[in-house]
Amino acid sequence: MSKHIVSLYDMCYSSLLRFDQEQWDEKITDCINYLILLKALVKEEQAYGSH
Repeated sequence: MSKHIVSLYDMCYSSLLRFDQEQWDEKITDCINYLILLKALVKEEQAYGSH
């Protein structure tokens, strides 16, 4: 996930490059998907990991 966050950060602060909507959507969607997976892992750990 860190690779995707860094890439998105670089896109946000790049003054040399322009990105089209498709590129933004791909990077943002990747980050959202990783966060959804993380949420599921945390919930699973809380539900089953403490037993």
